[in-house]
Amino acid sequence: FNLVELKELIDLVRETPLVSSTSIIVGGRVFRDNPELWKTSGADGFAADISNLPDLVRELHGAF
Repeated sequence: FNLVELKELIDLVRETPLVSSTSIIVGGRVFRDNPELWKTSGADGFAADISNLPDLVRELHGAF
């Protein structure tokens, strides 16, 4: 798995003014199997599956 590359990509997004405030949510099996792993990636959150995404977006940004 490419966690190093993922962290580098997220860092690049954070350093790019035009998109630096974009919320980044990760998902997939590796994060489901290791629920705290997303925190090391620099992401803003993790969704176990697509059905969790709306709740996570609300948590990050309020109602949409």
